[in-house]
Amino acid sequence: MAIEFMEFTHEDKSRFEPFFQAPSIDKMHADLSPTDFERFLGYMFFSAGFNVENVSLRRMPRGPGVDLNVYQPANPRKVFARIEARRYDPEGSGITLEDVLRFAGTLVAAGAVPGYLITTASFPSNARQVAGRAGMQNVHLVDGATLLRYLTYVYGSRVNNGQGFHRTLQPILPGWLFNSLSKSTRTPAHIITVANNKGGVGKSTTALNVGFALSSMGKRILLVDLDGQANLTSALPPREPIDPHARRPRRQTQPPRAPQLHERTITEHFSLEHTPLPQLVQSTRFDNIWVLPADEELSRIEPGGSAQPDAELLFAHQLRDPQLCVPTVPSDAVSADPAPPAHPFDFIVVDTPPAQSHFSRIALAAADFALVPLRADSFSVAGINRALTATRTMQALTGSPMGKGLLLTQWREVRSMRDIQAKLNVDTALLGYPMFDALVPYDDHIEQAHISLISGGLRNVFGWRASSAATAYRKVTEELMRRVGA
Repeated sequence: MAIEFMEFTHEDKSRFEPFFQAPSIDKMHADLSPTDFERFLGYMFFSAGFNVENVSLRRMPRGPGVDLNVYQPANPRKVFARIEARRYDPEGSGITLEDVLRFAGTLVAAGAVPGYLITTASFPSNARQVAGRAGMQNVHLVDGATLLRYLTYVYGSRVNNGQGFHRTLQPILPGWLFNSLSKSTRTPAHIITVANNKGGVGKSTTALNVGFALSSMGKRILLVDLDGQANLTSALPPREPIDPHARRPRRQTQPPRAPQLHERTITEHFSLEHTPLPQLVQSTRFDNIWVLPADEELSRIEPGGSAQPDAELLFAHQLRDPQLCVPTVPSDAVSADPAPPAHPFDFIVVDTPPAQSHFSRIALAAADFALVPLRADSFSVAGINRALTATRTMQALTGSPMGKGLLLTQWREVRSMRDIQAKLNVDTALLGYPMFDALVPYDDHIEQAHISLISGGLRNVFGWRASSAATAYRKVTEELMRRVGA
């Protein structure tokens, strides 16, 4: 029998897109009939990069006994997965264990292709245990909450296909939704990701100064640079060995020389070498601060900002690995004393590149808290929805709690900024992205500090008593610690 793939119209698009933009099980149950729900799932998998065949009228033995077959575009003749749609009242009794066993039997009879039983309701508590038994590895149960996560991830991972529809660049099934990030085997560090798709809003400055503020409180800090511009890295040159016989000049008579570069960078981790992150942690000139440095080659291996759930989840696990610790100082070769025990970091602060990229996505996937700096101007505010969508997308991927907050930077006391601030306070609170109370003002001491750090000096923005930015970043850091429960 010839395969007839489902074709979707712009009428379908206008009807179904609201369920991506604001996923709601109650709305699906109210607005979609069981037949409509089947077509909506077809549109969902079409958006997720698949070709979709409706086989709901072809019952066994002539058909597979399910509602939809999905195919990878690269292999359009071989069924990749089978889908059974159950639009049930979310407040009702839901699917029974007998339904799950019957679906498993259908998959076996239809050729043992992986299958997804998708419902707007829930499954009985023992259904997943039964589905995990030997011989039922092809059975995947997607309840209402998991369906919402999948919709959110697909929505934030699609690109325009040139025909008026948005689709992921590679086919994405919801199987990765069952790979939860374990809390029991993760680093105790709080992971803070500083992210915004727009450049020039102070991401690197914020990551750097939050790191300095935390270190001044005695916290052990790892700063992770995932931006190929490596601005954060340039402000954190390596600690150089001290020559006890060198004489220190009374005054600086020559311009400071260029600082030493880090020998290894995080590019090694993402290249073919796949060097583990703990081997790439580098010391800096500053007490309590270590860095995973970047270099310009990181931009050259950027794989793109579309959906790559396996790689995104992998990095989230790697950054949460308990083995990512403060490097131990090797013991003296003559001494028999063992190396001191490794200490975990208290905070891991991640700087990200502008625009939606693979590196910004993986940083958000690993985050316990997403800190979004932005300027109070019309262009920055217009792009804030993209930043908020990115955080929602990656939280849907991991299923882990993620705190969120927006921070106004480069602040000036002018009417236009006050008006924007007032509107943002209302809008973002409703979205669950509260603004930080502190405002980071424009302060020339920030640029003076950057000049000092990049040229190998030690003076950061907290080195000036009169620095209004330093005062603001201290308040931001204190508020951040309260929000993450540190």
